[in-house]
Amino acid sequence: MIQLNNLQKVINQRTALDIADFRVASGEITAVVGPTGSGKDVLFQLLIGQSRPTVGEIQLAGLNPHTEKGLFSRQVGVLFAKDTLYKRQSVKGNLEFLCRLRGLPKSQAAKVMAQVGLADHANERVAKLPSLQEMKKQISEAGEPVLGLAFPDDFDARAQAGVPIELTGYVAHWVEPSRTFDLIAFFEEQISQTTGQPVHINTDGHTVYPQPDAGGRPFMSSMTLVIAVVFVGAFVVPYLMIEEKETHTMETLLVSPARYSEIVAGKAVAGLFYCLTAVSLLFLFNRALINLWGVAVGTAVVGALFTVALGLLMGILFDDPTSVNLWLGAAMMVLLLPMLLAGTMGPHYPAVLRAIIPWIPSAALAQVFRASFSNTVAPSLIWANLGSVAGIAALVFALVVWRVRRMSL
Repeated sequence: MIQLNNLQKVINQRTALDIADFRVASGEITAVVGPTGSGKDVLFQLLIGQSRPTVGEIQLAGLNPHTEKGLFSRQVGVLFAKDTLYKRQSVKGNLEFLCRLRGLPKSQAAKVMAQVGLADHANERVAKLPSLQEMKKQISEAGEPVLGLAFPDDFDARAQAGVPIELTGYVAHWVEPSRTFDLIAFFEEQISQTTGQPVHINTDGHTVYPQPDAGGRPFMSSMTLVIAVVFVGAFVVPYLMIEEKETHTMETLLVSPARYSEIVAGKAVAGLFYCLTAVSLLFLFNRALINLWGVAVGTAVVGALFTVALGLLMGILFDDPTSVNLWLGAAMMVLLLPMLLAGTMGPHYPAVLRAIIPWIPSAALAQVFRASFSNTVAPSLIWANLGSVAGIAALVFALVVWRVRRMSL
């Protein structure tokens, strides 16, 4: 399988490696040991074709690793001491990437996964994180079920001593119990096979919840909820007012006994119905993610009040849909861009923007929606954010009522 004949490697006029004859038969396991500087790395580079020998010949599986690199890479695999996998890629993703590099069909990746028993876990990802806090953050922000494992300091000693091993497992709160069971069973089996000892993973009491400033799935879900509220309120509600003006029923309402505030309230109720219906559908899709339902529903109501007020203002200020859409487009940029910046850049933008953005209604709503995914949340965060949005909504409603009053003059 491996054959070295009269092999020498000279580096900087110094013989770094000198092997007269060396053979490893197929199926044989051989370890090369030696002190630092004895030539182990030099030998390894020669064996995988990264370096050319000064004198002599190397044969692996009947191939010269340096002169026949193409055939060599297709038939010989190398496992480095430190893995060179892409952490954000799955098992399948890593193998398919290597297939593309080596000109192999993707079917080869599926064949290899089937050979080693990973066909049912092709999309799994494994990564080593620097701290428990970082692991919890990654779990809470993941878009798919993830099992985090904390290995005890005496893991190696327990494995060598033949003592059963218990690992602490962490899983996001929205993951279904059946999926958690499958992940635990898979990793218990894999680690048990590796260590030769029984392994138990305990996830009781280790459920992970996202923080109010979390990114990933919590951020995307909160942004989707805010966009639904904003778009329905801003692009549907204005036409309630425009329709009244086009059909001249607004003139009838203005001379009726109804108060101006009652006219606005009637339109607001209709707008709230549309907004909350849209949000309810999204709540249905995100029901596993939402933990604090009172916070989520309250945020939806306050957000709907704000966008309905904005929609009514646009509808009362302009008489044609073209003007409404033009100004609403500009308003959407002002509302949605800060929310996107707050979620993607975190604290990495100027201090002036960090002071202003929390007062933008969309950013405030998104943060409280994310807080509803958490296990606990500070009341000050809820009152500060929803209070500011409710205050702005009240001012806009007052402006709408004032504008309706002016229309009657």
